[in-house]
Amino acid sequence: MSLKKNYPVKSRGNQNYEVAEHSEPAAKADNMYDEIQHMKADLLQQAIEHHQAGALQQAADIYQRMLATDPKHADANHLLGLIAHQCGNQEAALQLILHAIESNPSHHIYFCNLGIVRMALEQWDDAITAFQTAIRLNLGDLKAHINLGIALERTGRNNEALAAYQKALSIAPNDTEILNKLGNAYAQLKRMEEATTSFQKALQLNPASVATLNSLGIMHRDIGQLDQSISYYHRALKIAPERFEILCNLAIALQDTGRLQEAESACQKALSYNTSYTAAYKQLTDALHFQQRSSDWDAVLDSALTKADLSTDSRNQMLISKAIIAWMDGNVDACGQILSMAAPLLSQTITDKVTYSAMGYYKFLKALVAFRNEHPSLYTVSGKSHIHMIGDSHSLSYTGTVLELDANTYQVVSHLIMGCKAWHLSQHGPNRYKAAFDCVLQKLSHGDTAIISMGEIDCRSNEGIFPAHKKHDTDLANAIESLVGNFVHFILHESRKKQLNIIFYGVPAPSCSLEHFCESDRLAYLTTVELFNTSLAKAAASSQCRFIDVYGHTVATGGVSNGIHHIDPFHLAPDFLAHACKHLDATGLNHISGRTHGVRVQEP
Repeated sequence: MSLKKNYPVKSRGNQNYEVAEHSEPAAKADNMYDEIQHMKADLLQQAIEHHQAGALQQAADIYQRMLATDPKHADANHLLGLIAHQCGNQEAALQLILHAIESNPSHHIYFCNLGIVRMALEQWDDAITAFQTAIRLNLGDLKAHINLGIALERTGRNNEALAAYQKALSIAPNDTEILNKLGNAYAQLKRMEEATTSFQKALQLNPASVATLNSLGIMHRDIGQLDQSISYYHRALKIAPERFEILCNLAIALQDTGRLQEAESACQKALSYNTSYTAAYKQLTDALHFQQRSSDWDAVLDSALTKADLSTDSRNQMLISKAIIAWMDGNVDACGQILSMAAPLLSQTITDKVTYSAMGYYKFLKALVAFRNEHPSLYTVSGKSHIHMIGDSHSLSYTGTVLELDANTYQVVSHLIMGCKAWHLSQHGPNRYKAAFDCVLQKLSHGDTAIISMGEIDCRSNEGIFPAHKKHDTDLANAIESLVGNFVHFILHESRKKQLNIIFYGVPAPSCSLEHFCESDRLAYLTTVELFNTSLAKAAASSQCRFIDVYGHTVATGGVSNGIHHIDPFHLAPDFLAHACKHLDATGLNHISGRTHGVRVQEP
């Protein structure tokens, strides 16, 4: 008997989800037991018939009766283990199948189903061993080859996964499911022509394969061909409009093209089919955040926290988002309370960039709340005018603070665009960050003053300009000058609609540890930060804009932070902006004394 099935698995990344072609066991009910020829006993045959018909409890009762008289009955242990697996009791399934193997260690089906249970328990290495054993016992075990490929992909062994799928395809050359998985494996290895060939052959065999259409959508998004990606998702949804996973993938691609409202609609439709689908909530909250609709963002987070089937990581990440909203709304007490709810985040192991980011925001917000409670006078409103700060997480430092500029008193209103780099705004064509910037502009009034704070993420040691320079051996100075020039051009072109008074905010000197760098890389990285500030200062001056020389205020001899203004390894304390604005005159000159590094901006 065989109840082997293909185990559904994510295909690529944390945002795109592979659609399993079939949710039922791969082997059909009328032949899935044919491989076990010796099971002739009437009692066992009766149990098998119940099992095939889906009457699991009746089948289980018979298997248990058989084991009561013969505890080492291999087939009864195996089949009862499969029922446990089908019912979600994976630990019991594991033990029962292991008992079957003890009694009969030469049956490949036992090992293949052992591998499936190991995958359900996320015991990937053990699953790989089980599938390899099944194949050694029976080289023609098609499903063992397929599932071996899946398990190898999950452990990052993509070349070996490709080989497993190629072997499976040699057994069944016209199997669309295998062609689809082979295409995904090629795409993982960036072998896009071969991936496309596999997917197109699968479509020729089955033009209505939503799994293949979805995979093509994922592949084209991965290589930046967003219009093609969206087209494939729409084709899949025309066949299967209820596939919420594909709707969610469509939402990602739509956001990538800046079509935020369409992405929102796709997420809402996905949730109408599955009200607890975590990924749809994640994409919906992103779409609302980038549209600067904080109230709606907050409301959807509340729904997700009560309705979605959330992992611990996802729950904590959503709580962090709620804390950010509370902070921007000036609700310090609520922000602190939400952070307390998210405190278990500190005990989590960082396994991905999203968790790393959430933990960074948690520590940053904790520091901001403590600072505000210790310095209430900085937030006392003595004027009614607002100055706007648009940018990445650095904009949060100054939320609600009061400063003097040009003999006027302002209170800072922050407009957060999470994860936004200067690079995002420097690129040709639409994207979610450009769309978000335009949504911010819609909130501003004609002639407002806006401080633009983007670039620090571009200047981090582990992402942005410096790693790209290392990888591609770019001309650092020219690459930075081009990026900054395009970034400033975009800001000024978009803000011209409302004739905003634009002030550019530089990047602080690095305060993070650079011990992992060799001396040449350390110097090259520090040069990157200084060059970015130099280019931004020059571009601002040539555009008749003022520039806050953050680098000049924060740098010490050697190009690292002087330790005076940082509140954490990346961000500056909330009192820094008011301090810097005291040195900023109407001509754009940022007067700083005693500076050892950095750019002095000349009067335009």
